[in-house]
Amino acid sequence: MNKPLDKQLAELDIFSLMLFRAIFETGHANIAARQLDVSAPKVSRALASLRLIFADELFYRRQQGFKPTPLAEQLYPAIRELTDGINLLGMQLKDHQAFHRQECQVLDLAVSSGILTTLALEFNRREGLCPSVVLHHWQENTADRIHAGELDLGLALAPEPHSELSYERLCDAPGLCLVAAANHPIWQQSEISLEHICEYPFLCMNHPGFNDKVDPLELFCHREGLVPPTVLRVSDKEEWFGHLLCQQSLAFASPLEWGLLTALPGVEIKHLSAKELARLHTGIAVPGLYLIEKPAHHRRYSPDDRKKLLHIIALTLGLETEDHSINFSI
Repeated sequence: MNKPLDKQLAELDIFSLMLFRAIFETGHANIAARQLDVSAPKVSRALASLRLIFADELFYRRQQGFKPTPLAEQLYPAIRELTDGINLLGMQLKDHQAFHRQECQVLDLAVSSGILTTLALEFNRREGLCPSVVLHHWQENTADRIHAGELDLGLALAPEPHSELSYERLCDAPGLCLVAAANHPIWQQSEISLEHICEYPFLCMNHPGFNDKVDPLELFCHREGLVPPTVLRVSDKEEWFGHLLCQQSLAFASPLEWGLLTALPGVEIKHLSAKELARLHTGIAVPGLYLIEKPAHHRRYSPDDRKKLLHIIALTLGLETEDHSINFSI
């Protein structure tokens, strides 16, 4: 019993249509296989599927090759038109991708807070070594904007799983620094511990996707049975700076911000010791830096541009020097 026409059409695939045309025009299955760059078994399977779908032999085997059946003769004009359209679509897509790869002169890169300024300085120092970059602050909707093509890629402090994006961990976060007003009493301690830090109001910069709910210092207090400090969450750097100077507040910052923070008047900055950093991160995942991208065939930049961009990022993070390269995990 023949299948309904709509079901027949629904079961067709592009390769089968291409194969039908190649066999019809050449009269030989082996020539069709070479044209389509596929194996003979694949041709046999696809031809068997076509015969089943149309409930017709489609091609008779003759000594001089395949001869189309009357139904195949009727189908050929429509299939030729369809495959012409498919070939045109493929050429247009290739032209589109080639255009974007060649014409991509500016990349839109979203970067988490604490990295953006230092990365900007590194790009400025090495102008001309990679495509021009426009830096954007990482926001809660940044992953969606990368997927939509509004941004090219991103550097984030935490992965935000997105079914259409890749998240690759580049490295662990490069430690923490303690920041406070230069006249803050905390600096009188010869060795600053987390317990000392918990005695004062604490500032937490909101970084989308990272510690949105509970700050690691609060978790430390809960683990150690300490009264947690007053934690104020801010999103504005000027507000953050004002609280440091006027409210005897303390804050953590990335070592990548060292040059910027030491230039601020009235502020002092010191590295948190490795011992205290390990205590802070006990029981929680160590923060890392993640590269977020679209699939390779949807990127506007070439593999070479990507390599140059990663080199600048690695220099910024101290993972490479001018004379020695350390490969990223990716």
